[in-house]
Amino acid sequence: MSSRFIDLGTVPPEYGAAADAAVFREVSEGRSPSTLHIYSRDRTTVSLGRFRCLGRDVRLEESERLGIHAVRRISGGSTILTGPSQIIYSIATEDSFQSKKDSYTEICGCVASALRSLGLDAEYKEPNDILSGGMKISGGAQYRARGFLIQHGTVIVEPEPLIDEVLRPQKERNYPGTVSISERLGRSVPRQDVADTLRTAFRERLGLDLVEGHLTDEETGFIADNAFRFKV
Repeated sequence: MSSRFIDLGTVPPEYGAAADAAVFREVSEGRSPSTLHIYSRDRTTVSLGRFRCLGRDVRLEESERLGIHAVRRISGGSTILTGPSQIIYSIATEDSFQSKKDSYTEICGCVASALRSLGLDAEYKEPNDILSGGMKISGGAQYRARGFLIQHGTVIVEPEPLIDEVLRPQKERNYPGTVSISERLGRSVPRQDVADTLRTAFRERLGLDLVEGHLTDEETGFIADNAFRFKV
């Protein structure tokens, strides 16, 4: 069966979080094929991992002053700041990998390959980050159920200056900070170029026959009915 590639464009934070859940539900229950979808958020947003605490990870007074709201992902992982300056990728597929470690290696490897195609140095850093010049340029998180997994993560395209203002330092960080594609290359890269290289890298490395697709009626219905649940 062919796999889907969907570019949702720029969407509200809760829409993107609900879309991840909707696609995973339909893929894991056999109603939709394996799917790679990407999107950007239309405003700066705190993205909380499934088990993270907003008050512990976020400077609440600063986030309130800046008008930054939060959503909670279906996956685990650390709390991050996302927004229009990033592309979020989300791959939902059967968990046919040899191990959890192997799945991170392969999927993060796709993102690293895409970044190298754009002219960056990029290396996978266990357990779920990609570094360029020793700084984080992408990170991922996973959720598993019914023999399927979803891994979603960010690719930092342009600088995000508010990270240190909004997020509290996290002890598990294994890199000195974050960096963007434009900072590493010294020039801006069109969003479409990043999207195209991601699609190519996933197709070539994972052997996915990624056909241009769209959300099903069931998926859009789930998003419409449940997006509010992902707000924090």
